Amino acid sequence: MEAWDGRDRVRPIPIEDGDDVPVEHGEPPRRRRRSRSRPWLPLLIAIIAVVIVVGSVSIFGALRFEDPEPADVASFSATTLDEEGSTTTATTLPPRLEELLPGITDRLTLITEHEGAAVTLLWDPSFRIPKSIPLGVSSTSRSRLKMALFDRGGRFLAVEKCDAQQICDIHVGLPADVGPKPDIENALGFTWHASEVGRIAWVHAARDGYTVYTGTANPLSKSLTETQPQFTLPELPRLVQWDNLGFVVTYPIKPERTVALTPDGTEVWARSGRGTTATESIVPVVDGSEGWSMVDRDTGEPMGASAPAEELLYVATSDSAELVARLSVRSDEYYSLTVTGSDLSAPRIVTVEQQYEPLGFTDDGTYFLFLSGSEAVVFVDWNRGAARQVAAPDGHSVIGIDVG
Repeated sequence: MEAWDGRDRVRPIPIEDGDDVPVEHGEPPRRRRRSRSRPWLPLLIAIIAVVIVVGSVSIFGALRFEDPEPADVASFSATTLDEEGSTTTATTLPPRLEELLPGITDRLTLITEHEGAAVTLLWDPSFRIPKSIPLGVSSTSRSRLKMALFDRGGRFLAVEKCDAQQICDIHVGLPADVGPKPDIENALGFTWHASEVGRIAWVHAARDGYTVYTGTANPLSKSLTETQPQFTLPELPRLVQWDNLGFVVTYPIKPERTVALTPDGTEVWARSGRGTTATESIVPVVDGSEGWSMVDRDTGEPMGASAPAEELLYVATSDSAELVARLSVRSDEYYSLTVTGSDLSAPRIVTVEQQYEPLGFTDDGTYFLFLSGSEAVVFVDWNRGAARQVAAPDGHSVIGIDVG
């Protein structure tokens, strides 16, 4: 039967049972598309899965599915396959620097001696293993690497190599680029400027005494510029401090004396005793007979009462903060580290092991550093009393450190 829609003839579509779809009033019924039934498809998928599993077992051995053990944040699992199945071994990862020193945001740089050559080791806070950069400075049969010292900003490095008479060559450069040719020869001591980046002073023997020279490290030419003598002293000085006020030196030949000098070498004041460190406002002076005292940098007069020196081993100041640390004997096994300062309401006292060698404050004064057996640096948070250790790789001896 045919029907007409207006002027066109339309062949009707038969409606089968069960195919009627509810529609709105007035609309013709719509036909539902019927899905084709494939009863064989699940069976085919199951057969393929069995074939894959059987093939995998024949190639790789038995497969085991187990709930994973809770992972240690400082380890990972390495899986190896053998004839009898899989064997899982756990390998411990070194901790990140920020895990060793919580809250640290600066880079840690160690200068080490490894097999007679100087090496720079760099840790960013997220590093587990330091980046190693060989330097061009090496020990010889006549001279050995003695010390590496960073300038005030941590931008330049001076590596000291000395003979048996403590006459030294100094190699100056960037921490990752120090060459084999010395920039200063036959020096009898050196120090960096306390605030000016790249400014270095050293001592040379002269006919009429000992001359203090200064120079500036140039990163472009990789050499010292503005090198010139400043003044000559009658005795061999140990350079304790060089800053905008001038120099603080100690004459080590007994009787020991600590002397403050202007930039041109004019004496400002002198005191008996040994100055080991200084700032622009204070100079700790240790006198074997009178004890140790804090001396005013401008006048040389004591600032407060002196303290006994029988058990005093070491005194250090912080460059960036008015902090003074002194190390004294506490018992047969331990030292007392006492930190005082103008901003502290009371001294901080921390007990440390006697095997540690004091190095001084970090630039920001947060930590006091010790060397443990020349292979590890101990960071003492003197304000909280916590101590943490960062070890150099095996075979490396630490000769210099910078945090920043």
